[in-house]
Formats: sequence, C-alpha cells, structure tokens
Amino acid sequence: MNSFQHFFRSRLVFFLALVILLLLGISLTFAFTGKTAPSEPLLSSEKRKPKIQTISPLFLEKETSPLLLGSVLSNETANVYPRRNGIVEDILVDIGDVVNKGQTLAFLLPPGVEGKSQALLAEKQARVSESHSRLTYAEKISDSTIDEYKEKIAQKRTELQSALLSRGATSDQAETSFLTTGVKEDAALALSKQKKEVAQKNLELMSDRLDAAKKSREEKIRNAEKNISQKIEQAKISFLHAQESIDQIVSSGSTDQGRRRNESLHSDSFPYEIGFYDPQLRIALASSYNILRNTLLSFSSKSTEKQEEEIPSLFADANTLLSNAQHLVQSSSPSLNLTEARISSLSDKIHDAQTGLLKAQESVEDAVNALRIVISTEDENIIRFEKELEQRNSLLLSADQEITLARSSQEKNTEVSLKNWEREKALDRSTIENLKAEIRKAERELDRVIAQQGQQIDQAKSSLQVARSMLSVEASESGNQEIKSPFSGTVAKRFLMVGELASSSSPAFELIDVETSLSKKAKREIQFGLPEDLVHEISVGDRISFFLSSDDQEIYEAEVTRKSPQVDAETHTISVQAKLADDLSLPHNTSVRIRLSTEQIFPYRLPSSAIKREAENNIIWEVLKNEEEEKQVRKISITVLAQDGEFAEVMGDLHKDMKILVNPADAESFPLFQNNILDSSSEEIPGTPE
Repeated sequence: MNSFQHFFRSRLVFFLALVILLLLGISLTFAFTGKTAPSEPLLSSEKRKPKIQTISPLFLEKETSPLLLGSVLSNETANVYPRRNGIVEDILVDIGDVVNKGQTLAFLLPPGVEGKSQALLAEKQARVSESHSRLTYAEKISDSTIDEYKEKIAQKRTELQSALLSRGATSDQAETSFLTTGVKEDAALALSKQKKEVAQKNLELMSDRLDAAKKSREEKIRNAEKNISQKIEQAKISFLHAQESIDQIVSSGSTDQGRRRNESLHSDSFPYEIGFYDPQLRIALASSYNILRNTLLSFSSKSTEKQEEEIPSLFADANTLLSNAQHLVQSSSPSLNLTEARISSLSDKIHDAQTGLLKAQESVEDAVNALRIVISTEDENIIRFEKELEQRNSLLLSADQEITLARSSQEKNTEVSLKNWEREKALDRSTIENLKAEIRKAERELDRVIAQQGQQIDQAKSSLQVARSMLSVEASESGNQEIKSPFSGTVAKRFLMVGELASSSSPAFELIDVETSLSKKAKREIQFGLPEDLVHEISVGDRISFFLSSDDQEIYEAEVTRKSPQVDAETHTISVQAKLADDLSLPHNTSVRIRLSTEQIFPYRLPSSAIKREAENNIIWEVLKNEEEEKQVRKISITVLAQDGEFAEVMGDLHKDMKILVNPADAESFPLFQNNILDSSSEEIPGTPE
C-alpha cells in the first residue's frame, strides 16, 4: 500500500512539473511576440495630408447692434510748437501748471550754439536742386505711361469695332435656318394641301422685302453721308476756336503787334512775356498755326469725299497747335499786362478748345463709322433676303417632295436649329460684352494712372516748394530763443528735456482747457467711422450709446453733430462726430465703442482669417458635398458689419450648420460646387463636419 502511494505521488509530482513547464514556455512565447511585433505601423506608406480646418458661423441671437470703434476728441486741447529747431536750454513749466497766452514756457540756445553755418544752407540748396530734378523726371514718366495706356485703349476699341461690324452675320444665318426649318415643318404637317399656295405668297413677300431693303439702304446711306457733312462743318467751328485761342495769346501781353486775326503767324508776333522761359516754343506754335491756317484755306473748297479723307490730318494739326499753345502759355512770365490770372485764363481757354476739338473729332469719327456700319449691315440684309428669296423659290418647287421628310425629321431639325441659333447669339453677345468690359477696365485703369501720375507730379511740385521754403527760412531764420504759449490753458504733456534738440515740426507741450470756437459748441466729442452700408442708420441730431473699452457696463450717450458727406476709399466708412455732455470729462484720445441700434440685421460671428477681400467684395468659402458625397466648395459674398482683429460680425446667406474654411487658401484643394453659382431657390445642402 505504501509503495503504491509512493508511486502515485511521484507520478503526480512529475505531471504537475510538466504542466508548469508548458505554461511557462507559452507565457515566454507570448511575451517575446508582444515585444517584437508592432501593434500598428510606425510610418504610413502614404504621405499625411495637412489638416483643413472649418468652422460653423456663430449666430449672435439676432443681435441688432453692430459695434463700432471710436475715440474721444477734445476741442479744448492744443499743441505748442517751437518757432525753430534748437537745443533746449531751460524748461519753465511742467504737467499741471496753468499758463497764460504769451507766457514763456522754455528757452532754446542761440543758433550759433548748434553750429549752424553755410554748410546747412548748401544742404538746403542741394535739396532744391534734387527736388527740381525729381519733378522733371516725374513729368517724363507720366507722359510715357499715359501714352502707353491710351494706345492699349485704342487697340481694344479697334477690336470692338471689328466685332461690331461682323456681329450678327453668323447669328442671322442661324436664325434664318431656324425660321426656315420651322416654316417647312409646320407647313408640311398643318398645311400640306396649301403648301404651294403659301410658298408662292412667301416668295412674293420676300421679293417685296428685298425691294424695300434696297430702298432703305439707299436712304440710310444718304442720311449717313449728310450726317458726315454736318459733322465736318461743326468740326470747322472747332478749328476756328483753336485759331481764336492762338489769336488771344498773340493779343495778350504788354504790346500789340498790330496783327490781324487769321493772318500768318511769326515767332516775333508774340508779346515778350509769352514763352519767356522757352522762346523756341514760339517758333513751334507759329509753324503749327500756319500749317492749320493754310490747310483750312483750301479745305472748304474740296469735295465731301476729299474732306472726309483729310479731316483726320486737320484734327492732328489742330491738336498739335493747341498742345504747343498750352506749353507756350505755361512757359510765360507774368507781368503788369500779363498777370497770373490772365495766363491761367489763356490756359483754360486752350483746354476748352482742346475739349471741343476732341468732341468734334469723336463726332466725325462716329459719323464715318456709322456710314460704314450702315453699308455693311444693309448689304448683309440684302444678301440675306436674296438667299431667302432663292430658298422660298426652291421650297415652291419641292414642296410635295419635302412633306414626307419634314414629318420624320421635324423634332430633330427644329431642336438642332434652335440650339445653333441660341449658341451663335450667345457667342456674339459674349464676344462684344467681353471687349466692352475690357475697354471699361482699361479706361478705369487710365483714369487711375492719370490720377496717380498727377499726384506724383503734385507731390514733386510740393516737395520743390517745401525745399525752397526751407531754404528761405534757413537763410532768414534768427532769434526765436523763447518758446511762448499762443494759448491759455493747463499743461497736460511735456515733450521736451533740457539738452535735447527741439524740432519745429514736433510739439513741445500739450495744453488742455484751451478755449476755442469749437469748444464753445462742444468741449468733447467722440469720433468714429460709420460703414457705408449703415450710412442711413445715423442722422445729425440722433442720440447714440457708447461705453469705454475698459468698462462695458456703464453706458454713456452722445448727440450726433457732424456727419461727413464723403466715403473713405480705403476703409469704406464715413467720419461721424457726436457731442458729449459738458459734465462728462473723458481724456483726449480715450478709446470708446459705439453700439448702433438697427432692426433688420441678423449677424453671425466668424474668424477674420476666414474672410477674403476680392475687388470690392468680401467672400467666404463653404465646404459641402454633392450627390456623389464628394466634397466641394462654394464662394459666398458677405457684408462685414464690425471687426476687432480676431473676429468679425458679418451678414449674408448663412446658417449655423454651414462649414466655412478658416483659411481661404484651402479652397484650392476642392472643386467648385455647381460652377460656383448659388441657386437661392434650391434646397439648402447642410455642411459636412470635419
């Protein structure tokens, strides 16, 4: 029994040991496998795409009060400037001191202390020379740039004229094809028994229309030629006005040369003041005057056809004459007999003559173009009528044979003809409208360039005048060692330190409690910019509410007293000022926020980065899905009501479930939704969440 128990126990121990070893091996195997086999790939085989962020518009619970930024404008504040540049020797007053008008506030060291010498005068003279050179260069650049843009506009107008002359030829053919097809098919189905009779009547009608078209062509050509003759006669008047402008120049000044009007002109026919600074201009003007005079003497006796050929040359001669006259007047020297006002009057008259000449030239060109258009259009009509006449005759001969064919091809031929006609009409309209749009764009660009170049020339002239003034001041400046207050008030700011260099262009002190004419009406006002789309929300006399940037709980009121009539081109706002109560004391330039009360706006809030400016519009990009569940984008135009840098309050075709791109540049990653055309009558498609 004991041996049996011993045997059983030994076998049990062996079996347990074997089980433990198997479990230990399995555990080690799993542990090794878990360490070596990655649970997920460390590197993706595909390149990770950047995350595109979207955001939904935040509806402001029908908030109807847009927020505008403004500041306090004190009419009792004034700055005190030094009369000259200099080193500060001593300061007599400081912040909080009450000063009287004429009181000395500080002393400057004498000019010699700063080491002023002839070197400073030489520097000012060099600036004058440099400013004069810049003015000359700006004038040359202006002329060349403007001529370049005018040449572009002339080229576009030529292309438009060609398109207008050829307009309608293909479209008329398509229309004729459509009408002919309709007549054939309708006659074949509804009037098969009377087709021969109808075709005969149509043939006679077309013959009458052809005769009427020929008579109309002759009448229109006669009227157009008569119009050209009238425009040429009117142009002669503008030429005479050009000559009269030159005669007025010759008769002005200190001497009278005893010259009769319309006589030949010589360089010595002008008073000495005319063209004083550039006598060579007299020779040029006399030459151009005599050329125009001699041409006009023989022009009236020529035939209408010859006058039509030579009229462009006459316009060119007249334009050259007036241009030379303008340059000559501008180089004239004022005198007792030839005053600045007289020179300006002569320049204005020349400009008026140039304007009249330009209008006359355009009238003649329009009349000539009208004749060409009439000839081209009427000839095309006659050809079209002749073709239709032949077609109607053919229809009469083959009416019986075409009835069966018309029944089988009615729907097909009608649809094809209609599509061709609509396509040709759309193509003609598109080509002409595109050319007109390009011309309008080029003309706007020309106006912008003229204004820009004029501004640069004005700036150059202003710089030259300033340089001359600085030279004059530097040469005559002396003394002015005291900085005196021209006002009575209290010192609010001091901008000087002893030993510093004071500048006449920088304030030395800022005073408050200064009595001015504006302060009698309103001691303090708030000034802010009103967006142009809210211009009718505020009128003079209205009460507005505002609060300080540091405290949005306490609300103040002000009365609108001033409203600018002009919109700022950069900010698209108008300037508005509102009077504060006299007992409300707010420091000058204090930042405030104005809350307007309107009744018909429902704004949303979006990040300012999501808004993109295109031309004159503000746009955002909406992400949505089409029927195939593919993401696309749609461009939406919005109105910006207020903007604080990070966020903006906007209005437009928005709802809170939309998904708007935070970065508009991401729109390039998606195709446009339905050609980017928003159909307001279609069902809204909710945005897809990221």
